[in-house]
Amino acid sequence: MTEEIPIWRIKYHPKNLDEKDRINFIKAEEKEIFGKLDMYFNNTWEIARNFTEEEYDFHQKYSRRMLWPLLRDPVETNRLVCEKPLGYAGDFIIMNYIYDFHNKYLGSSSYEKLINFYTCNIPISTSVVKRKDFFKKKILEVLGSRRFPNVLSVGSGPTRELLELVREAKIVKPLYFDCLDFEKKALEYIQTELQKIESENKLVFIVNRKSNKKQIKWATEKAFNVKVVNVKILIDRKGRKKAWIKLSKEYPATEIATRLGML
Repeated sequence: MTEEIPIWRIKYHPKNLDEKDRINFIKAEEKEIFGKLDMYFNNTWEIARNFTEEEYDFHQKYSRRMLWPLLRDPVETNRLVCEKPLGYAGDFIIMNYIYDFHNKYLGSSSYEKLINFYTCNIPISTSVVKRKDFFKKKILEVLGSRRFPNVLSVGSGPTRELLELVREAKIVKPLYFDCLDFEKKALEYIQTELQKIESENKLVFIVNRKSNKKQIKWATEKAFNVKVVNVKILIDRKGRKKAWIKLSKEYPATEIATRLGML
């Protein structure tokens, strides 16, 4: 009995597609291709479960030799997962890749974008993103329920939950946040990212919905005796108008935040 060989039928992909066309091409095909990949990998694991240690080692080496030129070498996320730059799986660098590319495409070719996106959306990757979103909600709960909130993050990794809340201007009062991780580079990364945020020299306020950039700039300069470089505004999901106010470098935003009791 001859087993039918599965074939992927996808559209021809011209080389002159621009970035938008590449993304549309991937979105049109990814559901079918991801389903095939899931099926093949699941079948492989089912077969491997019955291997002896010697058989497992042999097939692992063979699979790597055959598949790595396709699934590792040209795919940035997979290379990191396999090479383990810090010596172990799941380090903060790989976590950052998952955070950054679970909802956008990484790579120059459509193939690279597709496989990177697949890796960042397998169940174990999705759990990493959901974990971050869960802890963001918990931090906000602590902020709202405690007068002097303290948070300890054990095995903190890159602490993206905190960094994102700071960038989103949702830390509205002093917060003591301790990070504990055996990887020194992860803690250095957190410190560097916080310094970058601080160096942006910005204040974030919720402002009147009727106010415009010119009015916000004038009111900030008058209230705090500073010089405003620019103002960016947006309406958040709760319908509030937020203003990102960048100050001239001779007026540190941290000083004003301290005066307001925000730091």
